[in-house]
Amino acid sequence: MTNFTKEQLRELHDRPDAGLSLELAGRLAERLRRLDGYREAKQLFIDPSPLLKQARLNALVDGKVLVMPGPGMKDGFYRLDPYKIKFPQLAKAVNGRDLADFGKRLGSREEIKGLEISLLIGEAWALDRRGFFLGEGKGFFDLSVALLAELGGLAEGYRVAMALADPARLITNLPVDPWDVGCDVLLTAEGDEPLSREGGQPPAIVWEVLTLDRIRRITPLWKLYVEQGRDRQA
Repeated sequence: MTNFTKEQLRELHDRPDAGLSLELAGRLAERLRRLDGYREAKQLFIDPSPLLKQARLNALVDGKVLVMPGPGMKDGFYRLDPYKIKFPQLAKAVNGRDLADFGKRLGSREEIKGLEISLLIGEAWALDRRGFFLGEGKGFFDLSVALLAELGGLAEGYRVAMALADPARLITNLPVDPWDVGCDVLLTAEGDEPLSREGGQPPAIVWEVLTLDRIRRITPLWKLYVEQGRDRQA
């Protein structure tokens, strides 16, 4: 596997949610509830993948503040507060497409700073035991974690958990990029397993690999770019 590029590995695997069942998503969500640190966590970041929809719903039912990226991260992050959304609307609220109707957009550094997110959960297409994972290729999870870290939204000692729909996708030595965020825990429907988390400590924005067009399309990224005077250096 070590000779494959990330793009080649994605071609070898179908999307993890291609055959997604509600039962699998439900079992994963329940395993997350048993994960060390979940009960104590007051604020969670969970990515908008279909596999994690039940986990996002559970988080609100469990009284957690849920932070999610908006579609394409164009508007940055949204905060969903528990008990402020009517129960019949919870499933729609955590879809991702309707965040603006149910959540509060975190439009400034002040609104993100001090969030104290202690647990971040994403979906991996494949994973290795060093804690490196293969995502869908758009880099939204890595960029989200790096942005939240830069803006002061992560708690000290935060943990990253990656959900894997198929345990067979735990492979050896994935290729690694400088911006890759490492994860602490592998989460499957059968249980969880600690990983070594060799990467992304602390996570950082690698500006050199981001095009100006992409930076402009992600509002909090553009604000940070201007704040740091990078627009004057370009």
